[in-house]
Amino acid sequence: VIALSSMSSACVAFGLLPLTVHGTRPSVEKSRFESNTSLIIPGLLFASIALFPCLAHAADDVARGTEIFNANCASCHAGGQNVMKEQRTLKKDALNKFIGGYDVDTIQAFLNGSSRHQNQAYFRAPGGKLTSLDFDDAAAYVSQTATADGW
Repeated sequence: VIALSSMSSACVAFGLLPLTVHGTRPSVEKSRFESNTSLIIPGLLFASIALFPCLAHAADDVARGTEIFNANCASCHAGGQNVMKEQRTLKKDALNKFIGGYDVDTIQAFLNGSSRHQNQAYFRAPGGKLTSLDFDDAAAYVSQTATADGW
């Protein structure tokens, strides 16, 4: 009853249920929308996740980023190092100096604009190359590790 009442209040606030003259919803009768809410909302949620699976993915998933980093990036960047250019490590100071920061957005922008990282033949995910979502999650892991001075 409490959840339904809260849902009704939200629906009134968004104009989905009619108001009485005194500015409140009718208290005796349940509207058709209110009586079907228990089916509509879960149905819409299920449909949105089924049709748009990316909505079910948490933004910048650090745990997933750790797995992606270890499987794909660690071959050049194990322990936050850089086998191609020694001074360009994944440590906070180096990220600040060479790419302008160590926050997730800066690392994501760097990875998205880096042809070296985008075109590596050995960056593989199930079914092909890493996706932009894979790079975003790896960037979240790198940022969190650099922020915590974990390298």
